[in-house]
Amino acid sequence: MRLQISIDHENHPTMNFPTIPASGLTNNSITLRYDVQEQDLATVRAIVESTGFFYPAEVDVAVELVEERLRKGEASGYFFAFAEIDGRTVGYSCYGPIACTANSFDIFWIAVHRDAQRHGMGKWLMSVTEELIFAQDGARIYVETSGREHYLPTRKFYDRCGYQQIAELPEFYGPQDSKIIYLKTKPPTAPPLVSALAAMTPQLGTPPEFELLLPEFRRLCEVVARLRAPNGCPWDRQQTMKTIKPYTLEETYELLEAIDADDNEAICEELGDVLLQVILDSQIAADEQRFLLTDVVRRIADKMVRRHPHVFSDVEASTTDDVRRNWYAIKRQEKPTRDSQLEGIPLALPELARTARITARAAAVGYDFPDRRMLFDKLNEELSELAVELFGSNVIPTILATVDSAIIADQPLQPALKDKAESELGDVLFVLANIGRRWGINPEEALRSSNAKFSRRFQAIEAAMKSEGRSMHAATLREMEDAYQAAKRREPKQNS
Repeated sequence: MRLQISIDHENHPTMNFPTIPASGLTNNSITLRYDVQEQDLATVRAIVESTGFFYPAEVDVAVELVEERLRKGEASGYFFAFAEIDGRTVGYSCYGPIACTANSFDIFWIAVHRDAQRHGMGKWLMSVTEELIFAQDGARIYVETSGREHYLPTRKFYDRCGYQQIAELPEFYGPQDSKIIYLKTKPPTAPPLVSALAAMTPQLGTPPEFELLLPEFRRLCEVVARLRAPNGCPWDRQQTMKTIKPYTLEETYELLEAIDADDNEAICEELGDVLLQVILDSQIAADEQRFLLTDVVRRIADKMVRRHPHVFSDVEASTTDDVRRNWYAIKRQEKPTRDSQLEGIPLALPELARTARITARAAAVGYDFPDRRMLFDKLNEELSELAVELFGSNVIPTILATVDSAIIADQPLQPALKDKAESELGDVLFVLANIGRRWGINPEEALRSSNAKFSRRFQAIEAAMKSEGRSMHAATLREMEDAYQAAKRREPKQNS
């Protein structure tokens, strides 16, 4: 069912609040209220106590903030947002500016009544509160909690909401009870994604029929939420992320087949099936209190903006190579703790796709053949070694032995030739797979072994550079190749 979000537009005319998931809630409207009333003393106490999480002294503190606001009004520095369903307050937040700071705010309380929990209400209230703070020119939001085990759910909640731990004050609250401080800063692109897209002109890339897209997308989300609701479909309710993995993979391959067939009707249908997998996975995650679909959409949009500074900022990138270099440079900055350039390549990928990813990652730090001719030299070498193993001698003719290097210069293929070259490369791979079949060799296993072998040796290069206090980017190709060969020599003979 659809939840209508009612906002006080007179007081907050520019707010664009996120939508709370519909799964499992039986009420049909949520209203946000900002004024603090006398009855809120009892309401706040009831909400905080209902969670069963907070100690009595903490409950008293929550009520005291309401009392302070009633006595002093906005001069108290405490602001509230109450979420109401059919006139009943089911959750609230309390926040305020930090004295003697520039545009810094604290969020003191986010609490949801026990009866309204497990539907994303807490995270939704957090997002609403952040929008209110940013609308008041807030640039930094701080939250804090105890480091004790009892407060681990709170710390995980802050992590899921995108807050970064910035400080720990040992024994702040008492022996073995530290204060953990978290921070979130106002994003550089202040307008929410939907508002930003809605403001675009078609020339700037607005999706076609944008006004029709949003209600249809919402309808799909509501359909999936209804299927997963307690009175929904028994099959959908039983699914987990693991149980639907085969369907996700199947739908992906069916989409690829439709694209290869250039069948518009089939492509449209299969794209919908893939989209369904994304929505269903996200709904399962929301039901399990992992994350929300809002987080999925926001994160990928933010990532695409960050990694395309030549589009959304003033960085220059005139060629696809420039774009690729920028992409990997930004990715390294985003994940500085990655021990290896090869980390993060999914093990579940087909091995040929993993090969492409592995070699691209290695090439990004300069470990690549300087020109294309050398790739064919390497192909000759490997075919000769394969012939020795299969026939006992090298009977494979040398490929491109007499071709001028200029003919295979490192230039991109023309579009007219790329399709033909792709077809021929497919034929080469097909023949190699057929060779494996004739000799009883599983091509997928063979490639898996080679991927593991290259990854192991490449990581040895990284370890060698690290032991010298150097980065891979500072090493020459000759130094990297020497380290690779040294790793190769240390392995048993059969791994050569």
